[in-house]
Amino acid sequence: MRAALSGALRWLAIVLSALVVAGYGGALHPAGDSLAVFRWEASLAVLALAGLSLMAAARRQALILGVVAAVAGGPILWAMQPRTPGSAITLYQKNIWIGNGQGDAIAADIYASGADIVTLQEVDRRHDPLVSSLRERYRGWQRCFGGIHVFSRLPLAAGGGRCLEDRGLAVALLQVEAPMGPVWIASVHLSWPWPRGQADQARRIAEAFASLDGPVIVAGDFNMVPWGRSVRRIGRSVGAVPAGPLSATHHIPGLGLPPLRIDHVLVPDGWAASVALRDRLGSDHAGLLAGIGP
Repeated sequence: MRAALSGALRWLAIVLSALVVAGYGGALHPAGDSLAVFRWEASLAVLALAGLSLMAAARRQALILGVVAAVAGGPILWAMQPRTPGSAITLYQKNIWIGNGQGDAIAADIYASGADIVTLQEVDRRHDPLVSSLRERYRGWQRCFGGIHVFSRLPLAAGGGRCLEDRGLAVALLQVEAPMGPVWIASVHLSWPWPRGQADQARRIAEAFASLDGPVIVAGDFNMVPWGRSVRRIGRSVGAVPAGPLSATHHIPGLGLPPLRIDHVLVPDGWAASVALRDRLGSDHAGLLAGIGP
């Protein structure tokens, strides 16, 4: 019996460790990024398996699994620690979900937050009252294909607003006059990595962003964790990094799984920034409120 248990633990250790390692292979195949989405959960499972291995007197296996869990989960745990917010502008980010009927509640939450900038995704025709209400309070507005929106209380800068639309990809851009000078605000919504086309979307976005003049803040539903290749590629194109702390935002309906960490606000590297969760309000995504400053 003990030999059978040790064998089962050994195979579980091999499989789980292989999945964790494969999650670092997004540069070789986009399936690696799909696995990377679950790196935190996988690291916890590996840590639990290390404890079981130790109880089964498989000390060497327990040590190896402990190292794998620490390498994979340690940086993520650090990313969950509180950050110092900036005070120059506030940005409200939310994928409101195309079937959401609580537009009034979302509008009230946005107004209560006092946000200077609002980035929304999956805005549908049923949300026209929400859009009309926001347009009355925010002087700048850019809408693009796929329900991607940016609203600004701040005055527009010379760059104005524009859409990046190409083969099903849409990004809404608005350049605003912030207290620190002109800043581009981008609202994005990427597809799932693999077997969908997120890697190609990230490549096209990064190429387009590289031509923008001045600092860029990118907010949206990335369908990818911040350590995934797509988020890092977009961030590198404009010198931006995800604002912390890392928060679980996307609740998968009906499956009972832990929420995923796939909604982000990327800010210029070196700026002060911190994000706080807002209620879901009928969406499968929680909102984020970011305080940002140089």
